[in-house]
Amino acid sequence: KKGGKARIPDHLRRRALVSCDRCKKRRIRCTRSNGSDGHEACQSCLEVGAKCESTLPRKTRIYGSVETLSVRYRVLDALIKGLFPSNDTSNIDELYAIAEAHDITLPTFSEQTVAEEVFSQPPKGIVTSPRSLDSGESPSSTGKEGESSTAQDGKPAKVVEEKLVPMPNGPSHYIGPSSSFGFVLTVRNMVAEFNAALRAIQPDDERTKISSEFAGSTWSKALDNITKEESDGSSDGAHERSPGDARRVSVQSHGSMARPAFLSGSTSFSSTPSRSRKATLLSLFPSREDTDAFVDAYFNQVHPNYLLFHRPTFQNRYEYMWTQPHVLVKEADPGWVCCMFMILVFGAQALGSQNIPQAMQIQRYYLDAVQARLHSLVSTTTLINVQALLLLQLYQHNCTERNSAFMLLGAASRMAMALGMHREGTTGGFDKLEREVRKRVWWTAYGFEQYQCAILGRPCAIDDAEVNVTYPDEMMLDGGESLPPGYVEHAIRLAKLLSDVRRKIYASPSSPKDQGELPKPSLAVQFLMDLDSWHHNLPPPLRLECLSLLPKHRRAVILLHIQFHHVQSLITRPFVLRKVGVQLARQLGKHVRSQDLDEEELKLSNACGIFSRKSALLLQQLMTTGTFDGLTWLDGYYVYHSVFILSLDFLARPWDEKDNEEDLARKTAVREVMNALEQFKLCPTFTILTQVSLQLAKIVGIFD
Repeated sequence: KKGGKARIPDHLRRRALVSCDRCKKRRIRCTRSNGSDGHEACQSCLEVGAKCESTLPRKTRIYGSVETLSVRYRVLDALIKGLFPSNDTSNIDELYAIAEAHDITLPTFSEQTVAEEVFSQPPKGIVTSPRSLDSGESPSSTGKEGESSTAQDGKPAKVVEEKLVPMPNGPSHYIGPSSSFGFVLTVRNMVAEFNAALRAIQPDDERTKISSEFAGSTWSKALDNITKEESDGSSDGAHERSPGDARRVSVQSHGSMARPAFLSGSTSFSSTPSRSRKATLLSLFPSREDTDAFVDAYFNQVHPNYLLFHRPTFQNRYEYMWTQPHVLVKEADPGWVCCMFMILVFGAQALGSQNIPQAMQIQRYYLDAVQARLHSLVSTTTLINVQALLLLQLYQHNCTERNSAFMLLGAASRMAMALGMHREGTTGGFDKLEREVRKRVWWTAYGFEQYQCAILGRPCAIDDAEVNVTYPDEMMLDGGESLPPGYVEHAIRLAKLLSDVRRKIYASPSSPKDQGELPKPSLAVQFLMDLDSWHHNLPPPLRLECLSLLPKHRRAVILLHIQFHHVQSLITRPFVLRKVGVQLARQLGKHVRSQDLDEEELKLSNACGIFSRKSALLLQQLMTTGTFDGLTWLDGYYVYHSVFILSLDFLARPWDEKDNEEDLARKTAVREVMNALEQFKLCPTFTILTQVSLQLAKIVGIFD
């Protein structure tokens, strides 16, 4: 027999069958002399002479632990989906329609009730605001009230839960505080609350439908891998597609994966990338003319953004390859072969924007060929293998395979460190040109690592304390053709500032039971001052007022300043969320226990909009000059983030507040950049994100 208190016999257990309204509200026991008589006044009401009545409905109790209820919900959800495969069972209205068709009565809830019960507590683990709406705590601080790292009774506290986003076709993935996806999820919950208020005031407003779709959508596909049936090519007319449509673009049948005939005169491909022991290397490529076209497209469009090669050295090896028609595939360097295949992939993607036929089929064919050789890339540590991995991860990052891209980038960074590319003292055994190429590849990988970690909210694989290699000599590498003088050095310094922002402004909990530190206005101000110092120290060739006439240099400088304003907006983004959260709580009539935003917080919130507007104007400048790159680089991401910030600021404005000059300028910037975006094709990842930002802009009335 187990120890402890003896069980009270049933005949001695006394429980009130009926509780009066007054006792329910006071949450005290309702005691009557005759427990079975619900019409008799209770002892508490008799003592104060209050009217004793029982009109409130009895609370419906759901018994079971969180674990069992979670399992039960998932089983029921799978059951409903299986019974009604043709219905959208993720839609509440659809569930009510199914119930009505089968004469089943379901409970009804108003959207106001749902918003108050569900959205008053932000999702666990999404750290995007310095304080929650009513408690002054970060949304990541989602433990139950009263919980802390050490419970008051001395018992161990529960581990703080952080965010794992479920993927449509696989396991959940970690999304950190600074991530674009976590930011969207936080705003989505705000829109759900906004929608409840809008329905109550303007039930027939067109924006209610858009905001309902926005609040009910899932965008985890921007992290999940793209399937064979979905297009990973560019997309045009992003305004006309939903986020889901961006992944359902029809492509030619590629079940047979026949070798594409890119231009007339090309030889036919074998059914799959050839691995025959007697196959020659050149048999894997299109005709020389077609291959030259792809290589030129790569170096014109991708190379200036993502510097991995010394063009003359590459060209010498490329020319030599064509003079060796009898070299077998098994004799060729796998890293070189994969680099060539990825260059063909990027070249086909670039030329596909010019409506070149079979561009998608070519990308599929050579991407499969690289993935078939992935084991060879990761099992041998060489510079050319690092370059091949970096090319593969860039393509996958832009084609919605951001998780695999994250892992490949980590593998490339670690391989580079295994080669000593991060250390200055390891270059003694190389000639001067090879030393500079190693530096170029290292800093390209480093810079992309910092931006990808900020976008996904994940830790970096590189420890800055271990890195002491100097910056490459760009004049030696390509005579300054791709970048203006000093560009790499100042771009890397900006990337390091971004890394500091990710780790300090969006600090993750330092221990499993720690709630994490909240960003303070003084910390944000210090970061902004550091950025101003970085901007002040830019040499003339990197300033907007001294833009070069060379298109590549002009784009590089404008993009550098877009990144500068983007980091500024990341620093101040929590304060916009904080302000909008307080405004939204007031719109819904909630009691906000925290104080109003102080003057410093309001300044930071307003500054975030100013930084985003400047970024949007520079992006429009890229579009106007035809140098915007939505396919192979991060331009589309900056469009999403700037438009999303500018739109968010209008979400919970008081209904009678009129726009000032700055408000009108921001709305104009959003309309102009989104209208200009229509003429450009975007990769799938940024098609989804820009469509999300467009939806939010429509919800807040920018396109009215």
